[in-house]
Amino acid sequence: MKKHRFVIGLLLIFSFFSIDVWAVDNLWETREPMQQARTGLSAAVVGGKIYAIGGYSRGLGDDKNLGTNEEYDPITDSWTYKEPMPTPRSDFGIAVVDNKIYCICGWTETNETATNEVYDPMTDTWETKTSMPTPRADITASAVNGKIVVTGGNYMIQGEYFTTNVTEVYDQTTDSWTSENPVPNAVSSYASAVIDNKIYIIGGHNLDLGVKYSLTQIYDTETDNWSQGIMLPYATYYAAAGSTTGTMALERIYVLGGANNGLNQIYDPKNDNWTNGTTIPTSRINLAVAVINDTIYALGGDHYPTTGPTASCTTNEHYTPADYVPEFPTQLILPILLITAVMAIVLRQKIYKTSTQQSY
Repeated sequence: MKKHRFVIGLLLIFSFFSIDVWAVDNLWETREPMQQARTGLSAAVVGGKIYAIGGYSRGLGDDKNLGTNEEYDPITDSWTYKEPMPTPRSDFGIAVVDNKIYCICGWTETNETATNEVYDPMTDTWETKTSMPTPRADITASAVNGKIVVTGGNYMIQGEYFTTNVTEVYDQTTDSWTSENPVPNAVSSYASAVIDNKIYIIGGHNLDLGVKYSLTQIYDTETDNWSQGIMLPYATYYAAAGSTTGTMALERIYVLGGANNGLNQIYDPKNDNWTNGTTIPTSRINLAVAVINDTIYALGGDHYPTTGPTASCTTNEHYTPADYVPEFPTQLILPILLITAVMAIVLRQKIYKTSTQQSY
């Protein structure tokens, strides 16, 4: 009887470890907020840490573009101020190449800029690179095979805003820009993500036409060709997106927030279809997204919708996809092997004892 209890106890311990390791989620949790409230910021990941850079402080009594650079450590759930971006701006593109963060274009206090500044997290220093030929803002930047692709965006002429379809590519090895095939539908304030060397330009709007898009425009960087995916279920702009890799969660693109009351729209690039995940808890517009180990962080932005003056937020919310399977913790291998070995010995003795008794 005692041995039976012992075996049951071991099985329960083994089950506990298994449940903990292979947990399945589709949920949000609140993490430590940023130190600086801002909207129109951009975020990048280097060395397992998030860098939330730039943005605009709105509705807090001191409206201005920011150069703020905060580093987030998900292990300690803490933020640290780093060297600010030299040119304060918002709604710019951000991309990582060779563990360096490139911040390209955006809005300054007066107009759009073509500025290209690169941050090295290892040295906590900034360097100015060749500016983009076409100044613009309300863009994203995508790193593919060591190059950075920027498409679309807004610019201003004599106080009026216009949307462009220009696509330009930066080669950091030569510090130079080239023009590529323009996006079929001029777009700005879109969400974007990269999967298998293809850039997905999702939603956004066109100020010339006064329209909000449901488009999924796909750029193949290897062929320099554009195609169309299935349209978003809910049109949106000033949303943000991140992609999972297929390592710990299925390969998907998550489009979060924006002008659609905080929806979590999930795109499957292989099957070209959309589904919905758990809605982001704090509905926001013009936020930033970062992905670490196939889990997603939604940072900052403006509260949306709002009935009063829009106020930027410091919110940091973390999403675990429904199909998420965490990496098997190596520290559990030895205990599980030991438990399995003990279980085998006990069961073997039990079988031996039973067979011995039956022989009499």
